[in-house]
Amino acid sequence: MADRPNFDLDSVVREEEEDHDLLTYNESSARLAEEIKFVQDALENASGDERATFEHRLRQLTEAAGRNTHWSASDTNASSFLAYRGPGTSLEH
Repeated sequence: MADRPNFDLDSVVREEEEDHDLLTYNESSARLAEEIKFVQDALENASGDERATFEHRLRQLTEAAGRNTHWSASDTNASSFLAYRGPGTSLEH
């Protein structure tokens, strides 16, 4: 995973005008960021098996966010409304 861009939770922007019938790179990034923040908050009060479960979930979500960022940067088929404008791309705004 070292060759993938970092996923910056604070720079994720949900585009209000997107067609949410399509799961665009922006929308999937926003959903991943929300879930990552939720799990990070849950980890603060977790212990034992619950903590291990949340830690595993956080690793999986972080890896998924990295894949989303990587794929969005290399997706040659994405066009204007599908283009990802989030972390790790040249389309950031």
